[in-house]
Amino acid sequence: MELSLKSEKLKILTLILLLAVAVFLTYYFHFILKEAIVFTHFFYIPIILATLWWQRKGMIIPILLSIILIGSDLVSGVNSLTSDLFRSMMFIFIGAVVTILSEIITADERKIRESEGKFKSVAQSAADGILTSDDQGKIIYANECILEIFKYQPGELIGKEVTILLKEEDKENIRDILKNYPRNGDHRLMNRTLESTGIRKDGTEFPIEASISSWKSNDKTYFTGIVRDVTERKMMEEKKNLLAAIVESTDDAIIGKTLDGTITSWNKGAEYIYGYKEEEILGKSIYQLIPPQHRDDFPILMGKISKGKHVQHYETERIRKDGGIIDISLTLSPTYNADGEIIGASSIARDITEKKRTEEALKEKENYEKTIFSAVQTGIIVVDAETKTIVDVNDVAAKLIGTSKDQIIGKVCHKFMCPAEEDKCPILDLNQELDNSERILINIDGEEIPIIKNVVKITLNGKEHLLESFVDITDRKKAEEQIKQSLKDKDMLIGEIHHRVKNNLLIITSLLSLQSSYVDDQKSISLFEESENRTRSMAMIHEKLYQSGEAKRLDFEEYIQSLGHELYNTYALNSALIRLDMDLEKNLILDVDTAIPLGLIFNELFTNSLKHAFPDDREGTIKVSFHKEGENYMLIVEDDGVGLPEDFNVEESDSFGLRLVDALTQQIDAQVDVDGHQGTSFTITFQEKPV
Repeated sequence: MELSLKSEKLKILTLILLLAVAVFLTYYFHFILKEAIVFTHFFYIPIILATLWWQRKGMIIPILLSIILIGSDLVSGVNSLTSDLFRSMMFIFIGAVVTILSEIITADERKIRESEGKFKSVAQSAADGILTSDDQGKIIYANECILEIFKYQPGELIGKEVTILLKEEDKENIRDILKNYPRNGDHRLMNRTLESTGIRKDGTEFPIEASISSWKSNDKTYFTGIVRDVTERKMMEEKKNLLAAIVESTDDAIIGKTLDGTITSWNKGAEYIYGYKEEEILGKSIYQLIPPQHRDDFPILMGKISKGKHVQHYETERIRKDGGIIDISLTLSPTYNADGEIIGASSIARDITEKKRTEEALKEKENYEKTIFSAVQTGIIVVDAETKTIVDVNDVAAKLIGTSKDQIIGKVCHKFMCPAEEDKCPILDLNQELDNSERILINIDGEEIPIIKNVVKITLNGKEHLLESFVDITDRKKAEEQIKQSLKDKDMLIGEIHHRVKNNLLIITSLLSLQSSYVDDQKSISLFEESENRTRSMAMIHEKLYQSGEAKRLDFEEYIQSLGHELYNTYALNSALIRLDMDLEKNLILDVDTAIPLGLIFNELFTNSLKHAFPDDREGTIKVSFHKEGENYMLIVEDDGVGLPEDFNVEESDSFGLRLVDALTQQIDAQVDVDGHQGTSFTITFQEKPV
């Protein structure tokens, strides 16, 4: 409110000043100069401003000015009443036109604000995330739900690429579709629901469901997506699928039945154990599977179930389809309807007829596991979690340690894995497990072997143990050292390349300088000098890169400081007349692909100011500033010299240097703003391209 009042006061003060000037002009022309024609073009300024700011209320200004003009005409005796009446009519006409246009614009803006308010209200209250991007994939709107889903703070997503929210394999696909959509209408993702993986701000992945639609505004294409976090649904589906898979894949018989014994469900395990197919048994009585001597047991068991109790590992007998009797271990649990009422039972039955075969199978399984334990190419040690002593070890671990299994089993683990820790073994802390931890193994000869180690807790015979697996990474370490050396060599090579490029550019500069000495035409000499400066500015970039040791990144503040002073010392013939003011933000690092064109742009603009802004020994100041605001970098070269012609246009300029500036700004996607009214000011605004 306070800001609005200040703005209103400023408008009123401005109009008062403009009206005062208009009155003075009328008085000066009619009463002093006795001229019939008044400089009435100035009157349109307060008329337009007043009707634009206050619309119909502002019409008082053209009416007031008309009265002042006609009254002055009558009082001063200057014979211009007819023309002044016509001018007054034009004042009122122009005011009316501006008023109508202003009211139309205000009404449209009000409708737009109301529409935006409704949209934001709906979007912010939506239970799903809503995200809008432009045709470049830049996010322009994200509602609160999106911020909550992806764990961002308000404003953090605006201006970022929408692909920041997606997993790596989806990013290029999205970029390709957004790029080609305006051209070929590629709508693979449009107006349909798709599933993908989202990436939160902290890097965690989670499943999402999204629907995307496109829309246009002012001939621009936009994309809006509605995003939903389906983590819980996926977990429920996984649990459901897991349970279904367990039911269908288990060898146990899982049977559903009513309280009176009617069979309602039958899995593959039941088919295998009892011999009946599902279509043969559904709807039949469970008594078909119970031998006569055990049929009295069933009502007792179902009596417990009807009371909500469970029956665990009840051993009994059942009849197969072929008439054979089998022993089973039976577990019964009550089943409920939607109202929580017990309507039946679910039983899990395991065939325990041939215990010996089961025991033999178990032994075979144990032998199989031991074979794997010994055959894998990973060292494995099993440690008693309480005593920290080794209880088992495979051949690979024994070979790495350099002794036999008998010499290892019974030893304290840290003697080999943590030799520096005599009283404790911190990596065997039962409160945490280890995953891909780098350690040093000391073999029997004292040799240090780098390893990657994993530790997990396991239970053997009801007792906690730690299973330590480790891999010798000696070769990998050597490879890493070779890679580091290769990278170092690469950096040296790139530095040498920059050095040689700089030297070659300086040779070109020398050749241009030498050639110019054979030319008498001053215009040709100037062209040679300009070419020398452009080449020297590029050479200086490569020199800075070589000196800094960086391959592609340049401290632009330091570079522009050096180049500016060198150009100033070259072209400023009298430093007492032309002053240089440089305001450069430090530590602004640019990619060389941006720095080279920007350096050439600076060279052209700064040289033009030195050569053309201060003719005839005119005094003045050239100011150079370079800084960053948000995502934008701004390079400003301005002087208080003679300025530019009224009709000046960079793109239509005959100057080779300015045409070069136009081409280079397009190369780095920069915006050029030119002001040539009070001196000359060039503002170059750009953003760093993603590497």
